[in-house]
Amino acid sequence: MSKRAVIWIIASLFLTGLVLVNFERILPLISFRNPVFTEVIPSKRPPRLDRQLIERYTGMKVDEVISALLPARTANPETVPTPLPPSQVELLLGSLPDAPFPFPETAAPSDEKWLREFVTTIQNNSTGTPSPDEIWQFNLALSALDIDVTQIPESLRRNTSPPPESDTFDVRLANKETAMKAPYCTGDFNGDGTIEFVSDGGAKAFHLDDSGNLTEIQWPAFAHPGNGLYPADYDADGDLDLLVTRKDGLPNTLLKNRGNGRFDDVTSDLGLLSFNTTNFAAWLDFNGDGLLDLLVGSEDHPLELYRQNNLATFEPVAWDLKLWVPRGTRQIEVVDINEDLVPDYYLSIEGLANRLYVGQPSANAEEWRFNDIAPGIGLTDSSAAAPGHFFDFDNDGLLDFITVAGGRLQLLHNQGKGQMTNVTEELELPEAPATSIGSFDVDNDGYEDLLIGTPNLETNRVLWNREGTNFRDITITSLGSFLDSPVRIESNDYDANGHADLLYETASGSVRWLYTTGPVGRWIHITLDGSPLEGTRITAVPRDSDWILKQIPRTVRSEFSFTIGLGEAKTIETLSILNPDGSQAAIPLSGLPPNQRIVVKIP
Repeated sequence: MSKRAVIWIIASLFLTGLVLVNFERILPLISFRNPVFTEVIPSKRPPRLDRQLIERYTGMKVDEVISALLPARTANPETVPTPLPPSQVELLLGSLPDAPFPFPETAAPSDEKWLREFVTTIQNNSTGTPSPDEIWQFNLALSALDIDVTQIPESLRRNTSPPPESDTFDVRLANKETAMKAPYCTGDFNGDGTIEFVSDGGAKAFHLDDSGNLTEIQWPAFAHPGNGLYPADYDADGDLDLLVTRKDGLPNTLLKNRGNGRFDDVTSDLGLLSFNTTNFAAWLDFNGDGLLDLLVGSEDHPLELYRQNNLATFEPVAWDLKLWVPRGTRQIEVVDINEDLVPDYYLSIEGLANRLYVGQPSANAEEWRFNDIAPGIGLTDSSAAAPGHFFDFDNDGLLDFITVAGGRLQLLHNQGKGQMTNVTEELELPEAPATSIGSFDVDNDGYEDLLIGTPNLETNRVLWNREGTNFRDITITSLGSFLDSPVRIESNDYDANGHADLLYETASGSVRWLYTTGPVGRWIHITLDGSPLEGTRITAVPRDSDWILKQIPRTVRSEFSFTIGLGEAKTIETLSILNPDGSQAAIPLSGLPPNQRIVVKIP
């Protein structure tokens, strides 16, 4: 063997030994192709798609991480998402009057010049016939400009003035001007017993003043606002903490509330550092250990369930529990469907069948499972991520479920013990597309009504619940017929005046505030002072002038203050507050007059 060959062998052995000794350090630098996950649950724990970034930035504060990532992305244009130019639909929506449809005579276009140019373009189009959508858009522009349709060829005319559905329903939805921008959240972050409105992805915050208007307040500076805000007291110290989610592969932030307007970034310390496009998150205690866990849905990564352990840190357990969604989670709605004290939840998923999971507890934490009951109740439509919402439409104390399947609304009546029956036809629900669904009591009759968000340039729908027997369309009558495509709806009585308020984010990133006006029924506003458990049951039993009693149950989810409509009640015979397990959360009250605010201490 030549001297050169011996030297080559010795050098090769030395380099091989060097690589083996330093393999763990070298491994993150080696570029492997990320696996493409399918609906099949991997037999082995799947690798984190963002593992290299986690290893690189673990221990750093999220603001520091984002500040380090952004310059590199700016230097490499291929990594910067290119914003899409506004579509014709978006331009038209931004030019129309900001008013319910049909537009009232006093409503002025937001951009009259653009509307006139749009009308002229359609009229002068000699290259082809406008599509049905273009003809509808054309007529919306004509209506906004108050142009006489007799000047328009008959083939281009459409009726844009539907009559009100009823002249006997007197409650109206009024539009309140608001400085908030999406995303937003509400909660008592400073512990003063009033609600703060956090806006602009966490960049601003507001209080309601005595006149019912929003006033900006001092709020910690957020260097990098998010695309979602999810408050919860995750550490049970009495202060409301805040999870800020982000898109485009930027990490989320968990902010621990230290009181006095101070928040600390504890994301990396608690094991929650990740790099993906987060679409939705939800706090829940999935295993009943008294510690809040976190469910995170991503556009480009598998669904993750972070279990909070006794060390107050979080560990990913979704794969261990066979909870597997490869990507595309758009919405998470958490409730207890079957009243077994175990959270259940609905997942809206883009491109896959949407799922309604019922928790299957086990004494062994590793054997906890989740059973998807959606196929058994006919919710197998996977054409799009369908919104879902839980509410008690018939006041039987069980949360029912409304969603979209097969292109139309579907309402599933909770029969108890997790049995769900489709009652869409019996309740006369209209065929309507939906981008979001929310419930509120528009007239304080004690039954929850519906706001159905629809795609841009279609009227949102308001459905009046007729005492749990059917729903009546009052969209035009109630003036809830905006064209702005709500994507997330929240309802409460924020100013505690007995009138329901609706807040919703639109597809364009604005926030609309609607509140009820007119002759609504009687009410009682309840503030729970303390730490009520999610799932706490409040039942009001009012008596009317004919001495008829009825029960109005409500389930506490994330609110600490809310209004219950009482119809024509003369008095409230009893008001009971029970924990999720049926035990008393507070001493029952009796003989309460309506139209008042009360505070109930929860030990």
